[in-house]
Amino acid sequence: MREPSRQRLRVLGFSGVVFVVLVVLAGVVARSDWTGRRVADLLATAIEQQTGERAVVGRVRIEPARRRVHVEGLVMSHRSDEPTRDGAAFLAVERIEASLRLEDGLPSLDAVEIVRPVVRMHVDEDGLRELRGVTVGEDVLDAFPWRTLRIRGGDVRVEGSRWSLGASGIGFRSEQSGSAALSVGGLRLQAAALDLKTDPL
Repeated sequence: MREPSRQRLRVLGFSGVVFVVLVVLAGVVARSDWTGRRVADLLATAIEQQTGERAVVGRVRIEPARRRVHVEGLVMSHRSDEPTRDGAAFLAVERIEASLRLEDGLPSLDAVEIVRPVVRMHVDEDGLRELRGVTVGEDVLDAFPWRTLRIRGGDVRVEGSRWSLGASGIGFRSEQSGSAALSVGGLRLQAAALDLKTDPL
């Protein structure tokens, strides 16, 4: 059997070095602040296009080797022609953690964890004030692109003109298989002189 020529070995060695350098550079670029800012801007734009509201994403950090994406800070505010309502924040999320998997050779979401989301919604005489441009179908849960969804430390309050209903300490876990679990630290209903609170559920 003929031995590989020195030139061919040099070419193979050089190609291997180039490949390693490209992989390292790709990892460095993916984890850079510049990439994080660009991805954060793209994510905020996508949210605005889907909801019709305003969105700001603080920072996105990508870990290619671990197949993880970290979103640090998400705020959504209402878009309205009324100055008193325009720009009012109705959603703030401290952190979102997402893990990825390969499916048919393409990356897709495996698990998503939402940490400390705070939601403030309003019900007007003609319906819900925020997210009016979003249409939710009956099969919305089946359309979610992740296998597992987990929410930790959620806080939700819905307000009407003379009442408010809030839930704190919300924990939620949903599997693509259909199983789900919900826990609530407590509920509070306020209306006129009424102020009712519940124990953890």
